[in-house]
Amino acid sequence: MRGSRPFPAPGVLNTHTTRRTTGRTQAATSIRPAKRPPVSFRDVDLTHEARTLTGGMVSSSDERIAAPIREATNLLRGRVAEQAPGSRTGQPNGNAGRTSRDRVATHKTAAAWSADHLLANATSMNDEYVSIAVCPGSNNLYTVFEATDLGGTDRDIHIARSMDDGATWEVWEMPSFSLDEYHPDIAIDAGGYLLVTWIRDDGYVLRAKTAGPDDPTVWDWVHGLSVGEPCMAPAIAAKRQGTNGKVFIAASWYTINWDLLQYEWTLLWMWSTDGGETIQFDYFVPDGYPDYWPDVALKGSTCYFMNAEQDPNTGVIDILAVADSMAGAFVSPTNLSDWTNMTCGFPAIASEGEKVYMVFQLDNDDGLGNIDGDIVYAYSWDGLDQVFGPYAMVSDPFESIGPTIFAKDGIVGCYWLDAPPGGDEFYLATRVAALDGHPDLWGEVEVASDLPYVNPTLHSVAGCISGSTIHAAWSDRRDFPTQGLNIYTTDRLAAPDLTPYVPLGWSATLTAADMPGERTIDSLMAGETAYVSFAFLNDGLYDIPGDFRVRLTLDGSQYAWWLVEGGVPVSSYVTLEDYPITVATGGLHILGYELDFLDEVGELDESDNTHLAIVNFAVPTGVQSSGDDESSGGDGSSEGDRPIPETAPLALDALPNPFNPQTKIRFSNPARGHVALSIYSPQGREIRRLIAKELDRGAFDAAWDGRDDRARTVPSGVYFAKLQTADGRTTEIKLTLLR
Repeated sequence: MRGSRPFPAPGVLNTHTTRRTTGRTQAATSIRPAKRPPVSFRDVDLTHEARTLTGGMVSSSDERIAAPIREATNLLRGRVAEQAPGSRTGQPNGNAGRTSRDRVATHKTAAAWSADHLLANATSMNDEYVSIAVCPGSNNLYTVFEATDLGGTDRDIHIARSMDDGATWEVWEMPSFSLDEYHPDIAIDAGGYLLVTWIRDDGYVLRAKTAGPDDPTVWDWVHGLSVGEPCMAPAIAAKRQGTNGKVFIAASWYTINWDLLQYEWTLLWMWSTDGGETIQFDYFVPDGYPDYWPDVALKGSTCYFMNAEQDPNTGVIDILAVADSMAGAFVSPTNLSDWTNMTCGFPAIASEGEKVYMVFQLDNDDGLGNIDGDIVYAYSWDGLDQVFGPYAMVSDPFESIGPTIFAKDGIVGCYWLDAPPGGDEFYLATRVAALDGHPDLWGEVEVASDLPYVNPTLHSVAGCISGSTIHAAWSDRRDFPTQGLNIYTTDRLAAPDLTPYVPLGWSATLTAADMPGERTIDSLMAGETAYVSFAFLNDGLYDIPGDFRVRLTLDGSQYAWWLVEGGVPVSSYVTLEDYPITVATGGLHILGYELDFLDEVGELDESDNTHLAIVNFAVPTGVQSSGDDESSGGDGSSEGDRPIPETAPLALDALPNPFNPQTKIRFSNPARGHVALSIYSPQGREIRRLIAKELDRGAFDAAWDGRDDRARTVPSGVYFAKLQTADGRTTEIKLTLLR
């Protein structure tokens, strides 16, 4: 993770005993009936109206509806709007005219994300507010999003399907009306029936279900809860299937607080036991503490409910999570942000059974008035009886906003929008974890999008897992001049990943010592026995179930090999310890190990399967070795014309690593020629050129002091040292700077 900022020590978060007044409890206790008139909600069958709707004049958006939604959407995005004035409407910002050389290049870390796919057809529509789901059985992907015609003001809901794991998409318009429609969310029940909820401009919370499974072309019905006041951001969850399905929908509702005689955002929710066709509903009575952005998940008849609540006196927004029955009152929530007085927002929740995962945005203030977004994670493995957190999903000077979370088969993923300090162009960033989202197992920050044009609005991004593939969909503004906003998708495999590992007490992943049991590279003598040990880890997202082979190499040639029987489970490591070797000649030699050298494991990334170390074997007293009469050192200087085979793999290492404030990078150059050694940021931008010159054949070192080419100190985090030799070969290693 890039330079983490301190959070309090994670632990069990406190449950707060509260009791919110709901519409049902108000009716039961007759609370101030004169001041709080009963609501006049009606559930209306709109099927005939939607199906027979034909083209015609569209209605303009009602500003009475649009204004409070815009205000709530931008509540935590004021600084983003200032940085990127066009972000809300999708217009390119001031950086859009830069050349590709000026833009920050993408550096995709170990995970191999696909090229971005354009989801929607080029219809000159503004496509935004996206949700994505996978159909059980077929693993077909579905997204829903709202589209605003650039030639008019009417917004409709579109649905897209991919039957080839996200490579290509078909797009249809959902049953629509002549009024603006927006904020869709999709759920797919166990039988493959598609359920979509969204908002209509005249105060309806709409819902629809397909006539058959896995078919977005025919819809069985369209119903709407008539609220008569602004609503936004509905969330839907579904369990079981068809007419026996359980469905839960929650939405934000803008209504009058009769005690304060002012409008306030609160929450309403609906539940159904017949697949959503008929519903019951309830709501929070406005109490002076505005509520925003609900998100929901289901386990049987238990609903996991998450929302944001604002303190009217301080303006600080807290994040609450609670478990209750679908017909419950959602009282006594866990306050996920009780440990901070900074404002929070944009909660998201996902679950698998009783395992519940939650993220939200924290507006972090460094105490000097510099505010930027961080992403906070919390989890529960017992249905929210105990909630553990806070954990820093990402906490650094980058602007990290708008998170979402998803889970399947024990894999948990989080997406958010990421811009560098002072920047206003957002990449799609992600971290993924195996073993049910344990906080120790989250992978590094990855960049998933090709270009930094993710559009920073509400519900900018959504994610899901289909089979062994992780998917993302987002609203993107790269095509704005000709097509407006478009929906793009990307994906990567969820697979095993063998990688070097340094067990506790080891100095490195590969060690060679003159005594068994030592785990350093030290006191090695040519002609005498050295004891080699190495370790590796399955750092991927799935177990390796079968056998595979690893080998030890010396100067590029195989020295010995072993069979790893029974595979390696996720997050388990393997050691080979104290294997005896003898090196006849003194001087520098390249010792290494190669994982899965017969390609028996289908890995996510094989670029780190070979680990090399430059090891010096001293010559016994009175014995001279070739090359011992020349030596020098320093930044980029040769340590002697020692024999390094020209066909040997490139060696690149750094000690110490992690480091503070300086590390020495050692490398081998197999043939005389031009050599380049540079330091790159996680986004792929070259920040320091250490070497760029002709070098003789041999071993060299260069020091990096954690500064860029302009002598500025770079922040803590992950960086990459990349070596390129005259024959065109390249290799790189990861460096971790901890300040």
